Amino acid sequence: MSHLHMPKHHDSCDAVIIGGGHNGLVCACYLAARGWKVRVLERRAILGGAAVTEEFHPGFRNSTASYTVSLLHPTVIRDLHLDTHGLKILERPIANFLPLEDGRYLKIGGGLAATQSEVAKFSEKDAARRAAAARTDREDATKRRGDRICRSQRLVVSPGLRPSLAKIGPSRQAESARTVRKKRRRIAR
Repeated sequence: MSHLHMPKHHDSCDAVIIGGGHNGLVCACYLAARGWKVRVLERRAILGGAAVTEEFHPGFRNSTASYTVSLLHPTVIRDLHLDTHGLKILERPIANFLPLEDGRYLKIGGGLAATQSEVAKFSEKDAARRAAAARTDREDATKRRGDRICRSQRLVVSPGLRPSLAKIGPSRQAESARTVRKKRRRIAR
């Protein structure tokens, strides 16, 4: 236990967050904003978890998994005023890069055509399959978005309705969700 640093005074707190990654820090901020005394415990010397950019070799910096920050809900960004604190989300032109020992490499990202071209260097058959997989990925994402909207509104949608919900697109889905919320407020009054 000698390797653990324990504070000499033990102030009481309302909540202890284990892990100072971006999720733990967001939790701590929301609780602190409500007036809670919060303590965040992190085993590393740096906070931020997967959202940290670190030098892994002299002159080379990389974010461990900061693509997950793009999943950070816009409400969190707004509530915590992250843009005024310097948050800038930069879209990566390439999602993944895999160098091989023989000097070849595989880049994924930059659009379907670019990814297919890269995959074709290794397998024409797999490159052709990528287009079909991309269509399925888009359809699945649209269905998940529709399901999320329904869950957020506590709606139960029959499986038969999901395809028609998927066809209306994200902006119309959000508009539908707003309409449902307005109707619920009127009913509640």
